[in-house]
Amino acid sequence: PSSSLAHLGEKYPENEFSLLMGSDNLESLKKWKNYQVILANHDLFVYPRQGFEMPALREHARVHLMDVPQLQVSASFIREQIQSGKSVKYLLTEPVFRFVEEMNFYRMPKKG
Repeated sequence: PSSSLAHLGEKYPENEFSLLMGSDNLESLKKWKNYQVILANHDLFVYPRQGFEMPALREHARVHLMDVPQLQVSASFIREQIQSGKSVKYLLTEPVFRFVEEMNFYRMPKKG
């Protein structure tokens, strides 16, 4: 993420970029390469996940805990459903669903 954010910042210097993540990722943020650079330069909006306590980083000025309903659907779950050939139409907004379908994201290559 830090290299992607740096690239985006160089390409679009007039924009400000943030990260949206689940509290499960926030729990492991200190293991990320250059996480201090991310915290120094970008806001992190954190979606609460059941079973993942908010670590000390939640007190950081650039970490914003979102007060939203907790859904038991994760990006990992959505990827797994797509890889298994199951529909995720009702788990995504219509534009996101169309984009994922058009780009064939997470689909297993057909054998043959």
